[in-house]
Amino acid sequence: MVRLVNEYVTYYHISYMFIYYSSVLICFIATFFKDKKIKLFILVGLMIFLCAGYMCGTDWRSYEFAYNHSSLSTVNQEIFEIGYSYLQAICHTLGINFWIFHIALKSIVFFSLCYFVKVFKQNLFLFWFLFLPDMGFYLFIDCPFRNLLAAGGFFLAINLFLKRKFIIFFFITILLAQVHSSAYFLIIIYLFSNLRAKNRYIILFFILSNILAYRLDLITDYILFPLLGIDGYLGERVRTYFRFFSV
Repeated sequence: MVRLVNEYVTYYHISYMFIYYSSVLICFIATFFKDKKIKLFILVGLMIFLCAGYMCGTDWRSYEFAYNHSSLSTVNQEIFEIGYSYLQAICHTLGINFWIFHIALKSIVFFSLCYFVKVFKQNLFLFWFLFLPDMGFYLFIDCPFRNLLAAGGFFLAINLFLKRKFIIFFFITILLAQVHSSAYFLIIIYLFSNLRAKNRYIILFFILSNILAYRLDLITDYILFPLLGIDGYLGERVRTYFRFFSV
C-alpha cells in the first residue's frame, strides 16, 4: 500500500512539473502571437493553473488551519500581522471557504503583476517565460501567501511611485506591512530613487546583489550574526532558512 501511494505521489509530481514547464514553453511561443484573443486565452489559462492549485506548496496547512479557526474576537491572539489577521477573520466570518479566499487573492496578485509589467511597456509573455522557471514557482506554487499579497500590493502601487506620489506610496506601504512586514523594505526603493549614479555602478550593484541572493548564508555568517550576536539554536534556525532560499 505504501509503495502504491509513493508511486502515485511520484507520478503526480512528475505530471504537475511537466505541465508547469510546458506553460513556460507556451509563454515563450505566445511572445510571437499577434491575436489578442489567443493571448488572453493563454493568460487566463496560466492564471487558473498558477492560482487555482489545491494544496500546493508547504505553507497552506498552517494558513488553512488559522483561517478556519479565525474570528474577529480573537484577532489580537493571531500569530500573523494584524492586517492579515483581520482580513482572514472578516472573510471567514462571511462564510467564504479558505480555498476560495486563497485562489481569489492569488488571482488578484497575478493580474497586479501583469499590470506591473505593462507599466514598463514590456512583453508580458516574455516576462512570464523568464519569471516562471525561478521566482514564479516560489511565489505562486510553493506560495509564501502573506508575502505574495504584500508584493501584489506593491505591483499595483508602482505607478504611484513612478509618478512621485510618495506620500500615497508610503501610506500604501504601511498598509501592506500590516499584511506582511517585509513590505517595509519598499521604503528602500524611495532612497535609491533619489540617487544619481552612473549606469555602470547600477549594473555592478545589481550583479553583486544577485550574487548575494544566491549565497544568503554569507550574509548570516559574516554580517547579520556578528552584528546581532545571534548564535546557538536561534542562529541555526535562521541559517537554515537562509540556506533554503539560496540556490
